[in-house]
Amino acid sequence: MCGILFCCCSETEHNQVDTDVLRAESKDNLKIIHKLLNDSVLEKRGPNVSKQHKLPLSPECLSGWMRGCVLHLRGQPTPQPLVDDLGNALLWNGEIFDGIEVSKYENDTQVLFNHLTKSESDDDVLKTLERVKGPWAVIFWQAKRNRLWFGRDVYGRRSLLWHLPKNPLDVTVLTSVAVGNLEYTEIPSVGVFALDFSNTVNSEGSLLQQTVLPVITLHPWHECRWPGTKQLVMETEQSNLPSFLTPNQQLSVIPITLDRKQTLKYWVPSISKILSFSSDDHATMSPDREQIVVDDEHSLVNCLDDIAKQNERLRLLSEELVSVLQDAVMKRVNCLPVEELLSDYSENLNISRAKVAVLFSGGLDSSVIAALLDRCLPPDESIDLLNVAFEQPPPRQNTTKTKHKRTRNMKKKSAAGSSDSSVDVEILKEIPKNDTGSPHRDEEPVESDTIASNYDVTCKRNSERHPSIPSNFPHDDSLLSTLQLNEPSPSSSSPSPSSSMLSPSSSTLESENVDYDPYDVPDRRTGRIAFSELNPNRKWNFIEINVSQKELQTLRSTCIGKLIYPLQTVLDDSIGCALWFAARGIGDSTAGNGKRHHDIVSKAKVILCGMAADEQFAGYSRHRVHFHQFGEESLINQLEQEIWRISARNLGRDDRIIADHGKEARFPFLDETFTEFVSKIPIYKRANLHLPRGLGEKLLLRLSALNLGLRQTACQPKRAIQFGSKIAKLDDSKEKGSDVCQRLL
Repeated sequence: MCGILFCCCSETEHNQVDTDVLRAESKDNLKIIHKLLNDSVLEKRGPNVSKQHKLPLSPECLSGWMRGCVLHLRGQPTPQPLVDDLGNALLWNGEIFDGIEVSKYENDTQVLFNHLTKSESDDDVLKTLERVKGPWAVIFWQAKRNRLWFGRDVYGRRSLLWHLPKNPLDVTVLTSVAVGNLEYTEIPSVGVFALDFSNTVNSEGSLLQQTVLPVITLHPWHECRWPGTKQLVMETEQSNLPSFLTPNQQLSVIPITLDRKQTLKYWVPSISKILSFSSDDHATMSPDREQIVVDDEHSLVNCLDDIAKQNERLRLLSEELVSVLQDAVMKRVNCLPVEELLSDYSENLNISRAKVAVLFSGGLDSSVIAALLDRCLPPDESIDLLNVAFEQPPPRQNTTKTKHKRTRNMKKKSAAGSSDSSVDVEILKEIPKNDTGSPHRDEEPVESDTIASNYDVTCKRNSERHPSIPSNFPHDDSLLSTLQLNEPSPSSSSPSPSSSMLSPSSSTLESENVDYDPYDVPDRRTGRIAFSELNPNRKWNFIEINVSQKELQTLRSTCIGKLIYPLQTVLDDSIGCALWFAARGIGDSTAGNGKRHHDIVSKAKVILCGMAADEQFAGYSRHRVHFHQFGEESLINQLEQEIWRISARNLGRDDRIIADHGKEARFPFLDETFTEFVSKIPIYKRANLHLPRGLGEKLLLRLSALNLGLRQTACQPKRAIQFGSKIAKLDDSKEKGSDVCQRLL
């Protein structure tokens, strides 16, 4: 991970027109450049080593600068920009996981630089970059041809912003994160750009007629679409290019052209169009809803077991999926350097020795990643699980509505007896009541009040399977408050030690002084459940990151908002804040033996994230609605479009947020080999949206979780981080996710 920056502007001493206006503008520009080059936000992204370099641009009236701040993760520490004797220079914020060979002890920046400096033509540069498999943002100065190459990978996993000049004397800036007080736009992941200083044009206007400007050429990915549209980049009219490239900025004076001949061949893999009714194996691959009955006696977990037993080919496919995804995880965690535990943190904080962390909500995606990570690391290495929760105001006590709701829940559980599932069956069995479905928000919250209510049953089952896990693990006040609504069923067998110890008398339910944990949010509960299902022989640090309302408000205004920019919706605010606090990694830790450590900080430089599973396996609630309204073929088209636009939706933002802590986000579900593998699987094998929620969506991935021993977690429904962490509950409830967030302005 690196913070990379390129900027250039006109300098008066080289300009043939020497006027007071130009002199003043030039001095202002140099002050701006100095401020940009010394912005501390770049150093936070790359705290290990930094370097500046001035480029000898031609024509001489233009001057350019590069700065790189490096987070060392591979091979020997390599300051950036890399510069050779011929004047070539490289800024590289990326990882080469495949495509170009990098040995175990080599630095991939140096390897890529060696390849790029051998390039003699545009095609050579493009072929080198299209071979790279992994996340990247690049800025490469090709001295011989007086050309600056820059761009992002197809999924936009690394942030790169630009500020293009609005007038001939304005500065041009390419940067990982907004620096200074300029306006920026995310550079779209539609290809590789070339800023050609050998092909300049004179600016208009008598005063500035001698000021020259370089020309930008876009070399698009083959078959690439503009994010959020079906519009092929190759078919875009020249006059429409600026509106796609800089939608939030005033039009730039720099000319932009589109090269339709020299392109990059690889793009997002095409999705399989095979429909279920056209396949001979559909009957054995994907069970109908009528064959699966979900009730209190036949839980979702048992249903998943039945599907695995009845559909051998689907089970084998899920095992193959595990193998391919495990390879993706392995690529992202091998060869990490040993971190020296030198810290500026308070001496009162315990520092975790883990090299890798997982953004861990306890949901399906993050739990699968954690289980696979356990297979990839040596058994003596610890792993940090980052679980974030936002402070919630206490509920109103002793209201008639609350009493009646508790009474109904108790009666339901008493009548149903002890369930074999730790998921809320009443919620998960809901599906649209008719074929048309009903519209609802993509990130609709799922309240699973009984997920943690059966936690004692889960822990008992795991303690029997893994004796090192205590039956009442983890035993703390937040779990106690969650379990206070659980009355043991008269018909159940002898209760577990935890249920005997923690179940209160009926008078406790009526008490107005019930213990309240402001951080007992859904992701905290599901996180504990998933934690209990992971390998008990591994040293896990389940870090409970609790964020007060005051701290949220302060850091949002002073730090986080600047990182989210140029995005500015309510959804960007909620997710960005949740990710920032999670990546910071300061909280309380519960180890695998149930022992708690207060005030611990994760120093892991690599954070694995489960993003992009929903887009590939039909995991959002909108997919279910779309399927019931428009059918399977339309759903296929929607999923394909979501992969097309994933680069513009969130990954650049997530990179800016997480990297602010000197840590790197890595996304195994977006590994190129994995996405290629998944793209060839028909949708009906990935999901069956005739089946209930918590089962039908991401069905293939749920079967994979079952293979990994994540029985209860395999049937957890989708819950977006802003709802699972309850940050969305703290702000205006009338806001929509797509609204402009006034807190960010």
